[in-house]
Amino acid sequence: MRYFLPLCSMFILSACASRPPSTTPPQIFEDTTNENIYSPSLGQKNEIMVGDSLLKEGIKTTNQKYEIKLLNDGKASLDNGYTTTVKRNDIGNKFILKNSYTAFCEGVYARSGAVDLLGGSSKACLVDFDNDNHFESVMFSNYDKYFSLTPSVQYQTSPLPIDSKVIDKSFWREAVFQGLEEGKIKILFREYKNNLIRAAFNQTITYELDKNGQSLIAFKGFQAKVHSASSTKITYTVITPFSN
Repeated sequence: MRYFLPLCSMFILSACASRPPSTTPPQIFEDTTNENIYSPSLGQKNEIMVGDSLLKEGIKTTNQKYEIKLLNDGKASLDNGYTTTVKRNDIGNKFILKNSYTAFCEGVYARSGAVDLLGGSSKACLVDFDNDNHFESVMFSNYDKYFSLTPSVQYQTSPLPIDSKVIDKSFWREAVFQGLEEGKIKILFREYKNNLIRAAFNQTITYELDKNGQSLIAFKGFQAKVHSASSTKITYTVITPFSN
């Protein structure tokens, strides 16, 4: 985006210094999806030793960002006779405003003369009010006003590669094998919040083995079939995870 903003005279500067209240800064738009993750995977037969987890359950968060490409030139008339232009093929991140309007803010700034028009160096954004893939207006982060683009600027949106999948470590839960006691399986259930054990959710439960040396462990939605168990190890299959 190019700006043609001549400097105000000292007389005009005093008149331009005051400005309307600031608008809410735009945020880079992301599609966020959450899914539970399990270790080991559900439905597979496992063998673990005393002190190991039958199941650890956490949350995986995936953030998808998008890129916007401008498809034509556009021009906006600002206050006090100033103008600004945007150029075809400019590329940047998709932003979102508080009212769910799509915005394009990459490399769009008002400088030098804008100190007179806008009260300081200001980041600017193109705004699509009806999300029809056309930017109709330009706005500034410290100037509570929209300026019309002529013509409106068409754009296309493309997904960016997902750089990483973030594991939410603030909350997770597990079931831990603690051996046998008087012929009964001991299982410790616990939850963590912000890497601290939640004492109210820390509980040890025992389960009886049947005549075949098998059992069903069940707790808050979690179910695991026990195929065999001894004082040192257990063979089992997780049937269902904890309830959400």
